[in-house]
Amino acid sequence: MFKRLLIVLLLVGVVVAVEPFGTHLFADDYTFSVGDEVIVSANLVYFNGSGDECNLSDGNVTANINGGGSLTDCTNGDGFVSFDFGKLDAGNYSVEFSYSGNGNYSSCNESINVNVLPSTPPDNNNSSSSGSVDVGGGSVVDGVGVGLPVSGLDLNVLLFLFCVLIGCFIKI
Repeated sequence: MFKRLLIVLLLVGVVVAVEPFGTHLFADDYTFSVGDEVIVSANLVYFNGSGDECNLSDGNVTANINGGGSLTDCTNGDGFVSFDFGKLDAGNYSVEFSYSGNGNYSSCNESINVNVLPSTPPDNNNSSSSGSVDVGGGSVVDGVGVGLPVSGLDLNVLLFLFCVLIGCFIKI
């Protein structure tokens, strides 16, 4: 009887539940402009028995944008995975990454913000210009990067001041 009890205890001792390794998804917030491909990435890691952080390859990660459409892909050998949501309208989006885990690794989630900025109209008030400028009297000035601050001042006044300045240095 004692031998049977010892054998049963040994067999029960061999069948010990192993806790899965803890995992974590790392991801940063992103900012894009309208017209950009919105591609976001995450890094899946696990913590080994010594507490060291290790990349987890071949883990299926899902990315869900604003609670709607989701994409699933497998992490590469370095634990990274990327998702391409295409071109999005201007606005703020929330992306939830999730890993469901398995018998060896626990599940985890990570949320990030994605900001898609509206396209910026061209700046028409910059201080330099290129191309031709009609200065009146049939005269045209050609140049690139002339550097005249045209906004708010009359071009004729600027040219008059320029000519006065040049005339002070030229002796007739």
